[in-house]
Amino acid sequence: MITARKPCAHCAKKHLSQAMVLLDESINGYPEHRWMAVGHVAEAESEIAGLYPDVAKTLRGVRKAMDEDRDYFPDFLPVILEIDGRSGPSKGCDGGCNIASRRSIARRTR
Repeated sequence: MITARKPCAHCAKKHLSQAMVLLDESINGYPEHRWMAVGHVAEAESEIAGLYPDVAKTLRGVRKAMDEDRDYFPDFLPVILEIDGRSGPSKGCDGGCNIASRRSIARRTR
């Protein structure tokens, strides 16, 4: 899978964690938060594609299932642990992801 961003396992884990929080919110009275969760899964998929294409493919399948079945609430913890097992514990973003790019853009636009 080709993406426009540099891969970042740390950021992928953060997006999946945020998707879990938003799914909880969607169950607890804020159903529109489900779509935000779907967006975070797409972000995680993009972040991890360059490192672990098989994980990105799994996340794409999960994201599509979330689109098709509003009663489907995936548990992302096993995927987060799988990424963690492959990449090692996160020490923060390595600076190669979009966070660094956004900071660079912000500096240029000041």
